[in-house]
Amino acid sequence: MEKSNSNLKIALIKWFPNENPVTGGEKVFNDIYYILKNKYDVSIFDCHKFKIDRFKHKNLYFLISKPIEIIARNRLSLKLVKLGYIVYSGSCAGNFEYVQPPPPGPSKLNKFYFLFLKFLDWLSRAGKNNLRIVVYASNYTKRKYKINKKDIKEYVVYPSTIEKIPDVDFSLKENIIVTVSRIHPDKKLEKLAEILGGLNFKHYLIGFEYNRNYTDKLKNLLPNSEFIINATEEQKNNILKRAKIFLNTSEYDTFPLTIPEALSYGLVPIAHNSGGPAEYLQKDFLYNNNKEAKEKVKIFMENYNFDLFTKIRNEAKKFTLKEFEKNLIDIIEEFNKNK
Repeated sequence: MEKSNSNLKIALIKWFPNENPVTGGEKVFNDIYYILKNKYDVSIFDCHKFKIDRFKHKNLYFLISKPIEIIARNRLSLKLVKLGYIVYSGSCAGNFEYVQPPPPGPSKLNKFYFLFLKFLDWLSRAGKNNLRIVVYASNYTKRKYKINKKDIKEYVVYPSTIEKIPDVDFSLKENIIVTVSRIHPDKKLEKLAEILGGLNFKHYLIGFEYNRNYTDKLKNLLPNSEFIINATEEQKNNILKRAKIFLNTSEYDTFPLTIPEALSYGLVPIAHNSGGPAEYLQKDFLYNNNKEAKEKVKIFMENYNFDLFTKIRNEAKKFTLKEFEKNLIDIIEEFNKNK
């Protein structure tokens, strides 16, 4: 793709401290960068390396556990907006935001926590808000996190990390269940113990370890599951090629990137009937409680066939990186034309 002849400058504010992306949001950030840099003048600014005037913000430091993630991002974003950049920061300080928050669930405590963070965010940018474009990761996200601001354009674009639909041989499929997830309490992985209890199928839990104590707890709860911690892409993909069922335990997730990936390998995705998955998965794949999830695993394992395998893989074509790129570029071009 040739670079645009326009003078469009785009700034991406990197808010995560690690160099390699771990979470879904971090992976989407990287995808956005690689999509845009082929067409526009794109720069990445690392907010964790941005110098903070601690004296001016000393009161905020008593309130925020990681103040740099809010203060640095917003101060840098405001400055770049003034210089004429399109600023993607995951913060209202920029003029372009892709909303993909972590799954909070229905908890009132979580609700107040997010309101508190929004208040701190407002403080750290001195109430200024340059936001013009908001892209939501799902319709669920749009309903739950809708930004109430006039003169703002809103879109829903499903993210993706699937470069192409992989080659998978149906004859290699085995009675395997796989769960790919960050190994974090937010993902409610302890539900696996009840869902898998009494089922005589091989189960793999593949994921990045956040908390050793939580991993040890899960290993005690799931003695028959095989854990592959911090798996390579090759390790993960080899198992996805052989598995039939993808079991997702998170609830009220905005858009788990792992589900479209599982679809591309022909796995039946069994997911909680909430958040983003409830929008695009067929109702037969959704469960409301652990007992229902167990029954669906048994039914689809017994009835897995080539036609189902093919149908699922065709569904994955809606979530390729090519589709994500087209939608994103269209939005940027519209923004540039009307600014």
